[in-house]
Amino acid sequence: MPPAYEKFFPKPSFYPNQKEAMDRIYEALSAGRLVLFEGACGTGKTLSALVPSLAIAREKNKKVIIATNVHQQMEQFIEEAREIKAIADIRVAVLKGKVHMCPMEKDFDECSLLRENTYELLELERDIFKLKERARAAVKRAREDGSFADLRQSIASEVMAEQDRAAQLKKRSCPYLMAVLKEDNASFREWLFSGVRSPDDIAAEALKKGQCGYELLKRHLKEAELIICNYHHILDADIQARLLSWMGCTLSDVILIFDEAHNLEAQARVHSSLTLSEHTVERSIMEAAASQSDSKEDLEYFLTLLLNTIRAAYSSRLGFGEAERLTQSWTDITIRDPHGGDDLLMQKLKSDLKERGIDLLEVLGEAINVGLDIDEAYEKEYKDGRSETRRRSSLLDVGKFMLFYARNSDNVDYYPVLNVRRSREGEVYGRIELYSCIPTDVTRPIMDGAYSVILMSATLKPFDMVRSTLGIVRETVELSFGTTFPPERRRTLAVDVQPQFAKDRHMPDTVKTLVGLLEDIISGSEGNVLIFFPSAAEAERYSRLIKVDVPVFLDEAGVPAQNAKNEFFKHGDKGGKAVLLTYLWGTLTEGVDYKFDRCRTVAIVGVGFPSLNDRMEAVQNAYDAKFGPGKGWEYGVLYPTIRRIRQANGRVVRSPEDYGIRILIDHRYTQQSVKDMKRYSIYAQFPEDERSEFHDIKPEKVKYSMMNFFMDIKRMDEKPKEKKAKA
Repeated sequence: MPPAYEKFFPKPSFYPNQKEAMDRIYEALSAGRLVLFEGACGTGKTLSALVPSLAIAREKNKKVIIATNVHQQMEQFIEEAREIKAIADIRVAVLKGKVHMCPMEKDFDECSLLRENTYELLELERDIFKLKERARAAVKRAREDGSFADLRQSIASEVMAEQDRAAQLKKRSCPYLMAVLKEDNASFREWLFSGVRSPDDIAAEALKKGQCGYELLKRHLKEAELIICNYHHILDADIQARLLSWMGCTLSDVILIFDEAHNLEAQARVHSSLTLSEHTVERSIMEAAASQSDSKEDLEYFLTLLLNTIRAAYSSRLGFGEAERLTQSWTDITIRDPHGGDDLLMQKLKSDLKERGIDLLEVLGEAINVGLDIDEAYEKEYKDGRSETRRRSSLLDVGKFMLFYARNSDNVDYYPVLNVRRSREGEVYGRIELYSCIPTDVTRPIMDGAYSVILMSATLKPFDMVRSTLGIVRETVELSFGTTFPPERRRTLAVDVQPQFAKDRHMPDTVKTLVGLLEDIISGSEGNVLIFFPSAAEAERYSRLIKVDVPVFLDEAGVPAQNAKNEFFKHGDKGGKAVLLTYLWGTLTEGVDYKFDRCRTVAIVGVGFPSLNDRMEAVQNAYDAKFGPGKGWEYGVLYPTIRRIRQANGRVVRSPEDYGIRILIDHRYTQQSVKDMKRYSIYAQFPEDERSEFHDIKPEKVKYSMMNFFMDIKRMDEKPKEKKAKA
């Protein structure tokens, strides 16, 4: 008898290892265990996770949420859900943020208040209807008995007053939501669950009736068995709570699937980190000055001190001409040793407040209380139509941020840092950031609270790092499947050139060797060549040094990569050849589909460790403190870099019929480096099945190895044609 999950499997056959993966995931989910799942391209990870999850959800009355941080992956989820829908009657909802689906293009706060006003308007219209009924009855009674004339007039006046109020409220309500509330939405529900609808489809369908697709979708999430969304719907605690309430369940009723889960910690760090701009502090001073607080003087002193301290901190650190060289990107200014201790900002605040006789926590508590009153007044102002926008209290924001900052700036899990930049208008301004080094405050409640979680990626290992950094303490099942594509259709070369340490990269002999090698690689490739450098600066440098007779495109830092990528793809799609120079920590390493002829050769120059700035030092220090000496380097630098290199390697050979060559350019990739470089070698950091395919090679031999590989591919591809011709 086939397993219960097979009725959700839409393909005619399984990929190699896929059946085993589904069996083990089904078993793990049955027991409520958490699954760590690494699967190479072509192992069918999505269906391997989704199919048994849907089966268990049906059996145990659970719901499935699959989340990604990559737009292209969401499109793939939709397509695979459609395939499942074609053979099994599953109800699927695809969710995007409110801002993306709002027909009025309002931000979250304004949208929420428009929503409140709309409900209030609907209730008011019902009251007016009842008043009109009373008015009609009063008119009738007044005709029969003159003593009711005053009552009739009173009700008529009340109707007019309420109609005026409704007219004003209507201007500040959402007509699209009102249409949702007043219409029968049965036809939308039928349409929604008759297929798998994208957010754009939903918005367009709703607009046909002048309705809000987001509000319509919310109303039917309780019926959905599968929700497709992005990471933020789960990682943001407030958004997650709203989503679960719409679904009519708790987190313990959900099987969570995170795709590209090697990015989960970094995304959680974004949600765990906090910032406060000096502009917010400026506005808070004005709010405090206008308040009636008994502690108004202390509040103004504290806020002015905070603003001046921020400005003095970055002004004193910017050398001659540095302010003029600032860009719109934030530049870090150190205010605390990344290895711990009090930060300069907190020292200054505490010292000056102490001299003034002001207690820091007390003044922050007062800032929050006064801010709450101001925020309430702003909300009423917007609802009453006295403001075009829904303002937020800056004093409340400052109070909340600084209270958390005061309690956590010396916590090893956080790193306080000052940021400064230049605006488009040329203004230099700063902000305080409390950077989260270990964001388990975000991830651990999710890992603990869900019925089960599947973390999947092509580069998830090492699993012990995943468990530690995400705060996983429950029982896990670990799955790992390498590529099953024909090994003869791929080749990985580890080129024995001098290690590309930062201090050696600019040596004339090193540069000359690399230029010659890269030109050989470009010449020898039977199609597009993608080259990853350790940094954007190195990519830009070699774009000027390499001389080849094919188009060369450069992915520049600070410039969207879309144009360079698309031009590169065009050449490959037409069967031509071009070169794209990029950098390992850029946007082209993962989440981009280099299918078919879009990439034939990948070269990775050097090891490409991330720049070891103070943030990285703080993260390493936090890992060392929490998990033991040496873990900072491994978890913060080494393993993330290996993952990145593996992702870059995976840009070629995307299907069993595809072929390509990967070239790792640094002595540290060679098997020989294990003997002569000891701990500096990274050969052993790759999974055994991957490193077993590394071929050590001298730079002058690379072009011959490439020529032989592509000739072998041609012979392999010609044999089936010859057999077919003879037949």
